[in-house]
Amino acid sequence: MIRQQQEMQENTSGMGDASVIPPGVKGWSWGAFCLSWIWGIGNSVFIALLFFVPIVNIVMLFVLGFKGREWAWRKRRWLSVEEFRRVQRRWSIAGLLLWGAMIVLLPTTLYFSFSTQRELAVTLARQNSAAVQLLGAPIKAGWFAQGKVSNSPSGSCAIVWVPVSGSKASGSMFMVSVGEGESWLVLRAILIGEDQKLIMVDRPSNDQYNAQLEACRK
Repeated sequence: MIRQQQEMQENTSGMGDASVIPPGVKGWSWGAFCLSWIWGIGNSVFIALLFFVPIVNIVMLFVLGFKGREWAWRKRRWLSVEEFRRVQRRWSIAGLLLWGAMIVLLPTTLYFSFSTQRELAVTLARQNSAAVQLLGAPIKAGWFAQGKVSNSPSGSCAIVWVPVSGSKASGSMFMVSVGEGESWLVLRAILIGEDQKLIMVDRPSNDQYNAQLEACRK
């Protein structure tokens, strides 16, 4: 009891710049690094809201990681160092769990986001004799596709790179396609092999395709 009373008397948390940082407070904060502005609001460290400023936000993550615990001690009143460490430990666990979930879910999200484009790429490659000769049957799509799929009232547009491989070689399929509902029309498709050999595997172009292609690129 006497020790607790002494700690309360010596406790300078929540006094801003006048706060004395006791042993056990400083250190890396996974909670501040992983949860940034959420952690900042919860700990009254409102400088964490700089996370919403482009470019600055990346730097701010590391600044919060290094200085977050010290700022949290200065900005809020804590009953003791033990309480402070216990609460910050909970923030760190929550932040690491969130990032862990994101790391697990991101590949799955990317996979399903481009699932239709992966199927289109494989179908086009299998239907093209030059592509089959280059890659070798059977042709399959790789796990990760890259690019963007945008939606608008007039329809959808996809510009993607899809990794493809066969029994003899692998390559990448560059595709530009437009869609309406569940139906997609490939405007341009080029297979690039490992030796940088290019094979056009898209359907013949016409004025309508060219107009749609330009609209998709904008």
